[in-house]
Amino acid sequence: MASPPVSSPTATSNAFVRTSKSVRLEDTGDHVEFTSTNAANSLVVRNSIPDAAGGGGREATLSLYADGEFVRKLTLSSRHSWLYGDTDGPEGLTNTPGGDARRLFDESHALLTETYPAGTESRLQRDAGDTADFYVVDLIDLEQVAPPAPGPTWSRSCRPRFACITACRSNGV
Repeated sequence: MASPPVSSPTATSNAFVRTSKSVRLEDTGDHVEFTSTNAANSLVVRNSIPDAAGGGGREATLSLYADGEFVRKLTLSSRHSWLYGDTDGPEGLTNTPGGDARRLFDESHALLTETYPAGTESRLQRDAGDTADFYVVDLIDLEQVAPPAPGPTWSRSCRPRFACITACRSNGV
C-alpha cells in the first residue's frame, strides 16, 4: 500500500486515495497482488496514469498475471481522467493543463479469454514495456461477465446490412 501520490498531490481528493489504500507502481517489477474470492472472466481497474504534457490524454499498458503466468497487457488511458480548472462544474473544466487538476482516476475494463476460479492469485505488474511514468491503482473489481444473450426470435442482425452499407460507401455508391 502506498501513501497518496507525491507527484500528483491533487489526487488526494479521491475517496480511495484519501484512505491511503492506493498502490503506486513506479519501477519495473513494482506490483500489486490480489486473490479472487469468486470466479471471474473480467477485470475493472480504477487507476491513474500521468496525462500527456499538452493535456488530452495518453495510453499506457500494465501487465496482468494469474497464478504466476502472464495473461495480457491492460490498456490504461488518462484521456478522461485529467481535467483542469478552478471549479468542479463541467463548464469550467478543460483538457488543457492549467489550474487545478480534477477527476484524476479512470476505470479500465478487460474481458479475459477464460474464466479464472475463486482463489486465483493475480498480479498487476509494471514490466519493462509498460511505459507510464507511474501507475496508481486504488480499486480492482473482478467480475463474471455472462455471454451475450440471444436476440428474440423475431429479430435480425444488423451486421450483414451494415457490412453491405460500408462496402457500398467505400466503393463510392
